[in-house]
Amino acid sequence: HRLTGTLPSWQYGVLESLFLDWNTLESSIPHSLGDMTQLKDLDLSSNMLVSTIPEEFRQLLQLETLNLANNGLTGTGQMLADLSSLRHLNLTDNAFQGNLDFLKDLPRLESLDLSSNNFKANLAYEKFSSMTNLETMILANNEIVGPVPSSLGKLTKLAYVDVAQNLLTGTFPWYAFPESKLTSVLMADNLFTGLLPLDIFRFDFLEVVNFDKNHLSGNLPIGIGGSTSLKTLHLAANSLSGEIPAGIGNLQSLQDLDISDNAMTGTVPDTLSNLSSLLLLDIHGNSFSGTLPEGLRFFETIQRIALQDNNITGSINFLCEIESKPIISADCGGSIPQVNCSCCDICLI
Repeated sequence: HRLTGTLPSWQYGVLESLFLDWNTLESSIPHSLGDMTQLKDLDLSSNMLVSTIPEEFRQLLQLETLNLANNGLTGTGQMLADLSSLRHLNLTDNAFQGNLDFLKDLPRLESLDLSSNNFKANLAYEKFSSMTNLETMILANNEIVGPVPSSLGKLTKLAYVDVAQNLLTGTFPWYAFPESKLTSVLMADNLFTGLLPLDIFRFDFLEVVNFDKNHLSGNLPIGIGGSTSLKTLHLAANSLSGEIPAGIGNLQSLQDLDISDNAMTGTVPDTLSNLSSLLLLDIHGNSFSGTLPEGLRFFETIQRIALQDNNITGSINFLCEIESKPIISADCGGSIPQVNCSCCDICLI
């Protein structure tokens, strides 16, 4: 049964762990919670808590894990600045605001999630310079502005970075992470510009790259096939041009490829059929021309193929032979279809 009502005043000064997540607790966090000075783990996530973090939280000097996600809390994070033992902090999906200066006093952080709040700040390195153990940084859906500083590359344990849906500008400093263990870089829906650098495809552990809805331009790098770990490459809704490099067929781990809504041209290379692990192929909204390579019939696990709004012609009925029966959309509508497809799920004109 879920707990309801308000949080009571607490008198358990020796309690080390308190988990009250996924209830319907409401009202504010009681000030007496700050008297539980032996607390190491506190989880009040997914409730209906409101108001601000009480001043007494400054007394929780032993706290290592704090999860207040999915509530209606407001105010700033400044009440947490004294909690120097924190290793895991999750404030996602609240209404916190202000800057991120409080982070510089949390040197032991390993995971940080401040997504879906109203923080207004930049990524100046001094905020993060003490976090030498930081592995996960999630700041998505705030109002983070300015460039990503190259000095963040000094955080050599950083693996997962999500700053999507902000106002970041400039280029991402891939060159600054030579010893990085980056696995996921999610930068969608920002204001990034410039070219997609070859550096991306030289990381040993990188699995996810998402730069959808930015202002990237130029061609995909010729050496795109250098990664053995990349599983997701999303570059939709940018201003990319040129052809798909043949080397893309060397991305043997690739599962999701989305380069839709760009200005790319040329024919779809035969080497795409080498991507045997592909689940999603979305190239719609470009200016690709010619016929589709028949080798794509050998896709084994693909679930979605989006080809529409291009200049592709001829028959693509060979896609009907794919055993996984993917959802296919193409320019196969109208009295004189641009492509011939007898099994397409969505036919557009």
